[in-house]
Amino acid sequence: MMKSKWINCKWPILLMAVASMNAANAAEPETALTYNVGVVNNYLYRGISQTRGEPAVQGGLDYAHSSGFYVGAWASSIKWIEDVQPANRANGPTELDLYAGYKFDLAPGLGMDLGYLRYEYLGNNATSVGLTNPNTDEIYLGMNTPLFNVKFSYATSNLFGQTGNAGASATGATYTEFSREFDLGSGYKLTPHAGMTSISKVTDASYNDYSLTLAKEINPGLVLSVGYSATNAIRTYYVSNFNQKYLGDQAAVVGLKYNF
Repeated sequence: MMKSKWINCKWPILLMAVASMNAANAAEPETALTYNVGVVNNYLYRGISQTRGEPAVQGGLDYAHSSGFYVGAWASSIKWIEDVQPANRANGPTELDLYAGYKFDLAPGLGMDLGYLRYEYLGNNATSVGLTNPNTDEIYLGMNTPLFNVKFSYATSNLFGQTGNAGASATGATYTEFSREFDLGSGYKLTPHAGMTSISKVTDASYNDYSLTLAKEINPGLVLSVGYSATNAIRTYYVSNFNQKYLGDQAAVVGLKYNF
């Protein structure tokens, strides 16, 4: 069983313009610290439910500097670790993501994002019940163009504790994703997304995922989103051992988020 992000669960950092003294020009603040809290009816990451189709509470904070450097943290309730071996009482109820990176313009209209992401599963006892440690490190490179955004992630450690035949590790697993945000007017934004997980050393773990999300700021800072997600993940691999639920099934995702 594996884990999956409503990437959709990490929203872009907003740097607010500050009016100049003569109101003729706007100046970007040197630094910005933002917070967010939210809830979703089903926490999906890369198309795979992290909560066996049940709700999750989430929140995060981001610090960005005008130079392009940023750091942040994001957390969510999860259930997938305890579902791997429910009889042995595997535990790990909270996911904490720690990340840092640098954004810069390579050319006019071509933005780059280079960073590191650590998935930390707080309180997990995976190794004590015979599982591999799910804590994971990834590096990533993103590119934003006027037509689409693309991001490539590479696991420098064993991806989410997955193992294949003869103990083969998922180190070196990759995730490639494409997305684009369309401004529909009246505050509505539509974002199609497609991703490909590739884990060559773990049989049956590779798959593709697709999603479409519509979001609207219904009040200042309060964003409502409605989305649809589907995957072609193999049913016998991405399954909850708690209730035999297929975690990569097509699903509707509704979220409410407040950005401070």
